[in-house]
Amino acid sequence: MSVGDPELRQFLEAVRKLVADHTDSGRLAGAAADAGKLRAALDGADVTDLALETHGMDTAGRWLSEVVREVARECPSLGFVLAARYTAQRAIAELGGADGGREATTAFLDPLPGVPVEDEEPAGAAPFFFEPDSVLVLDSSSSDATLIRQRAFEDLGDAPARSGLADAKLRLVRVSDSTTPIDRAIASGLLRDWHILAGSVSIGIAERALSAAESYAGERSQFGAKLTSFVGIRAMLAEMHIRLTGARAILDQQIGAERDTADSATAAAVAGRAAVDIALDAVQVHGGYGYIDEYPVARLVRDAVSMRARSGSRRAAVARIAEHRLGTFA
Repeated sequence: MSVGDPELRQFLEAVRKLVADHTDSGRLAGAAADAGKLRAALDGADVTDLALETHGMDTAGRWLSEVVREVARECPSLGFVLAARYTAQRAIAELGGADGGREATTAFLDPLPGVPVEDEEPAGAAPFFFEPDSVLVLDSSSSDATLIRQRAFEDLGDAPARSGLADAKLRLVRVSDSTTPIDRAIASGLLRDWHILAGSVSIGIAERALSAAESYAGERSQFGAKLTSFVGIRAMLAEMHIRLTGARAILDQQIGAERDTADSATAAAVAGRAAVDIALDAVQVHGGYGYIDEYPVARLVRDAVSMRARSGSRRAAVARIAEHRLGTFA
């Protein structure tokens, strides 16, 4: 994404350095990532509450998307945490901020259209890295949204472990009967916010994977020649760039656009698919080294797959787009 705003460009450079200084090889875990120090640094740089600070600005969507993307390049788990936090903060701002603080996150429910849910009140996974006291629950099947304040949600414990986004501290939450649904018009906008921000995380992962593959190919030699001199590797890297450029452009069109949630869901699905494919190709460029922890690409594959699942499964997105375009299945 091209950043034309000099102020935003300067802010992103500061955010990039901050995250790199407080994470360890893209992870939040470990001695280099003391949670308290990271939180203090994010607070001091006006990152944690950016969605509230920019509410009402015409360029708010651009700022939030670019920050999430930039953070995800360095640390996908933190990018995911911020995407969930910003979406929930947007809900708080839309509702006037009454009876709730800034500590909020988002749980996204994504059942397949037309498939009954066994549980009448399904649980959703939300990142709890910042220990939120409010949870925004978004239901993609009904386009409903509910903001649960003051820890009135039902905490069902840690979400089932996945290999990616391991540092986001995912927990399962359930909507209680005492909560009040958000107005449908506001809920639709929040769903769009989530799709765009989740898609931005995927784009950040894809950008990091492509950068890692290009750097490795430019430094590594085989049979006395750089990998970038081999036709197959050059073609693979070019195809990765083309795939990323297309996904980035589709998502970019949605930022600030007044369209329905089907368009933003499509953009998020395209970004998620691109992130997985590009990360997998990055592993191929690295050869056998792509599977060891010394290089980041295998971890990026896991993060890309988990991000796609958490932001909206491709199967559900395809079914929903088909229903939107073609009507319900006869």
